[in-house]
Amino acid sequence: MKTYFRILILTVIFAILSTSCDLFHTTDTTRGNSYALIYGVANYIGSINDLTYTYNDAEDMEYFFKGHNFTTTIAQYDNEATKSTIKADLSSIREIAGENDLTVFFFAGHGSGPDIGDGQVFLIPYYTTYTIPSSEIFSDSELLEELKTISGKKLLILDICFAGGFVPDNGVDVDGLPGDYGYTGDPSVFFQTWDKYLTEDSNTEYPDIWVIGSAGKNESAREDDENDDTDGNVENGYYTYYLLKSLGYNHDDYSISKTIPADSNADNLITVSEIYNETFNQFEQNYNDQFLSDYAKYYSHTSGGPKDLILLDLSP
Repeated sequence: MKTYFRILILTVIFAILSTSCDLFHTTDTTRGNSYALIYGVANYIGSINDLTYTYNDAEDMEYFFKGHNFTTTIAQYDNEATKSTIKADLSSIREIAGENDLTVFFFAGHGSGPDIGDGQVFLIPYYTTYTIPSSEIFSDSELLEELKTISGKKLLILDICFAGGFVPDNGVDVDGLPGDYGYTGDPSVFFQTWDKYLTEDSNTEYPDIWVIGSAGKNESAREDDENDDTDGNVENGYYTYYLLKSLGYNHDDYSISKTIPADSNADNLITVSEIYNETFNQFEQNYNDQFLSDYAKYYSHTSGGPKDLILLDLSP
């Protein structure tokens, strides 16, 4: 029965997103400058918390945005990607960004879950002591407030555990899937979530911030296991790998195809809902169906609602 409900729900998702011309409207297509802030931490202090491929994730993102000629692309890795450095980078963009500009913030590394800090989740940059002081990490609200004060539109892309916790649950800004959907597949919760997702609320606290992330508020993110030859050998976090694949990025030679799988309506405008839809499909076909049981499916998550953000304008 659980499998039946999951198939039904996936069918509903694809039907909703494939009719985005009717259900979603894009924000103003006037585009100024585009900025990308990219961070990847694989080697934390000591070795017990080290990750394997988050450096690759950030490096691939850097190649991608530079390949699309973003006005400014700043990339920081490992011990360069501290909270103070990230705040300084945000400040530098804050000084130059205008109302028609787009700022993309990408982070691959550790996240901490909602079981601490009054239900908040945390992004864990490189830290300088073994105790991980709270002054060296970002809570969800702190990072969103940092982005809120930058003019223009902002897209927060996170490949961390509990990424969905950075989706503020207030009207339009609501996670498109329940926070633990990959584990529960609960259809009643799913439909409640999408009812909120498709309900416009002009009073949302962060109207100019969109979030797409690797896992729900109560879910872990996953990366390729270098010691396991049966899980795809992507040498990335799975979320980053399939997101970039949906955008036409070739991980083997760092090239970018002129044919973008995510451009479902072939209008040369690549939107957040299209990226989410194609990444979701990539997960389902290439990872969930091959490597996971029905119990623990893996899905990306997104915020939004009727308003859709254009990430790339590839018009001639």
